Amino acid sequence: DAWGHGGDTGREEAYRRRFRDPRSHPYRTGDGDGVLLLFDSGPTTQLCHFAVRRSAQGRGVGRRMLDLAGGLVPAGRPLWLFTKAGGSADRAAARAGWSLDHTAEDWIFDLKT
Repeated sequence: DAWGHGGDTGREEAYRRRFRDPRSHPYRTGDGDGVLLLFDSGPTTQLCHFAVRRSAQGRGVGRRMLDLAGGLVPAGRPLWLFTKAGGSADRAAARAGWSLDHTAEDWIFDLKT
């Protein structure tokens, strides 16, 4: 329920495609309040999906997941997270000590058939 539904932006389908990819590694918290999806891409791992159940937001669940994410990839392998600039995941990453590297706009190609 962390998606919120202000209209379909293509993110849910992009997530589903990544989830089915064999390079993906999904994780969730023991209580099910948080989920993250790591995706191996070339020499890096991307934390490409990160969400906290709406009822658990504001309790530090996201920050704790981000604190632990680095331990889920091999030592020395770069891990990066892309977030909505200024959004809750962006703020949680800053509180967890992640450093901003660069910003970009969303570019999602419409694959309607």
